Amino acid sequence: MKKLIYVTSNKSKVEVANKSLNPLGIQLIQQKMELVEIQSNFIEEITKKKAEQAFSIIKKPLLVNDASWNFVALNGFPGAYMKYVNQWLLPKDFIAIMKRQKDKTVIYTECICYIDDYQTKCFEGEIKGIFLGREKGKGIPSWTLVSLRKDKKSIAECWKDGIEPAEEYPLWKNFAEWYKSIYK
Repeated sequence: MKKLIYVTSNKSKVEVANKSLNPLGIQLIQQKMELVEIQSNFIEEITKKKAEQAFSIIKKPLLVNDASWNFVALNGFPGAYMKYVNQWLLPKDFIAIMKRQKDKTVIYTECICYIDDYQTKCFEGEIKGIFLGREKGKGIPSWTLVSLRKDKKSIAECWKDGIEPAEEYPLWKNFAEWYKSIYK
């Protein structure tokens, strides 16, 4: 099993990613680290800068990931700023904002960025989800109020149950195939 450092403070992210990667021969090892997050509308740019920052400290191959949450009815708000919006708004605030909106579509875009001494490689995946209109599970608003699954389980419920928050989402598999092809 190939081991790789995953820089994140979120244990659930590591567990869910390992469910996808372990069967493919890769194990992510969590490394908690406070990283400065640049302000940008582009999730790949944010993720890449975080990877470069982490690599400058750790100096070992690693990956980071980040996400953008685009609420269609809100013209893409909050986008790459969801981390901050989750700190400022409570679930009841999101519910109030979305209450009168007809379109409950949320487009979730995730970026994984791998970095080592020789290269930086980013992978992006996108999936449509739905704003649930009520809290389901425990955690930050984006986890408790959004579902990326047909069964409408929130992301928080999925992480609690140890299942993928998104069905048929090949992002981690795509990364694994690439990673295994360069590190045989």
